Amino acid sequence: MTVSTANLTPRGVVAGGTRLGYMFVALGGLVLFCYGLYLTAWLVNTLVMTLMLALVVSPILFNLKRRGWPEWAAVLGAFVVVFGITLAFVALALVSLSRFDDNLPFYQQRVTEIANNVAERFGLTNPPVYDLSAVPADFAQRMVQYLVPLAFSIAGLLASLVLYMFLLLYAFGEVFVMPARLQHLTRGDPVVLDLLRRFGDDMRSFFKMNAFIGAIAAILDVIVLAFMGVDFVLLWGLLAFLMSFIPNIGFIISMVAPAILALIQFGPWEALMVIVAYCIINVLIDYVLRPRLIGRDLNQSQIVAFLAVMLWGALLGPTGALLSVPLTLIAKLLLEVATGTTQYSALIVEEIPTETNGAMPMIVADTPATEKPTPIRS
Repeated sequence: MTVSTANLTPRGVVAGGTRLGYMFVALGGLVLFCYGLYLTAWLVNTLVMTLMLALVVSPILFNLKRRGWPEWAAVLGAFVVVFGITLAFVALALVSLSRFDDNLPFYQQRVTEIANNVAERFGLTNPPVYDLSAVPADFAQRMVQYLVPLAFSIAGLLASLVLYMFLLLYAFGEVFVMPARLQHLTRGDPVVLDLLRRFGDDMRSFFKMNAFIGAIAAILDVIVLAFMGVDFVLLWGLLAFLMSFIPNIGFIISMVAPAILALIQFGPWEALMVIVAYCIINVLIDYVLRPRLIGRDLNQSQIVAFLAVMLWGALLGPTGALLSVPLTLIAKLLLEVATGTTQYSALIVEEIPTETNGAMPMIVADTPATEKPTPIRS
């Protein structure tokens, strides 16, 4: 008697193989998607930055409209203010870097003295001292041209500013019609609209929180550096403000350059003072001031926040690290909308949602008590 081999195949093996195949296909698609982000990093960074600014400025635009401002006047006014601040930041960075030429001879002398002192202390017969007199006079300009991102070159900077200007103006103009577009896109689904509303609230809270607290930290850093006499204090203050948007390690990144400059200008004790001052300021702000002002954070796991900085930094460069928190929240939003549950997004939050009968809860909108919440399908 012939026995059919088809009946001997367990269903679980077939289902498991199918699931494994789906997993590999999804993993391959994710790798291709990440590679696409890497190739188009400059465009993705510009788009995300523009959209985030439009999202943050949107309450101001609606408030101006309620006060009787025409839509075009509100958009133009917000655009001029934001673009003017951007130009001021870029100009401050370029002017500070260009002034490096004036102080270069002094820095050369100090580096030579430090190298000699280190060699003498550790008994090195051939101290690692280089002939810094051979450094060209336009060394700082070459450093600006080759070591900073390409956008800092004249042509690249102008092109980036023009693209940024048009995208920013268009994004601000879309603020007033975006609610209607989202309503039509989601077909009025209260659950998805509630997710989008919470996402917008989280974004505005994050930027407002970090802008205020980062400005306080930057001002205190500038005061300390100015009191010590470190050069380019405004540039280091700007760097400290920008790095405050990078969780956990942002202040460490902003501390390196002024500490090295303090070492070159004055010596190791002054550099140590800069490091200690930065640590004290940021620890007090992060663990004393921030909880009092914020209360509840964005509910993002600390290890995920740290890994997100490295992941988005590797894919999108320094701007990706700067936008790591918004990008992670965007990924969380897309995951919740696509799956209809918090089961998978619970991997990246600090407070895990409460289980219901052993299962992760579905995403529901805030509905009146008389109505029954409508979950999206899992």
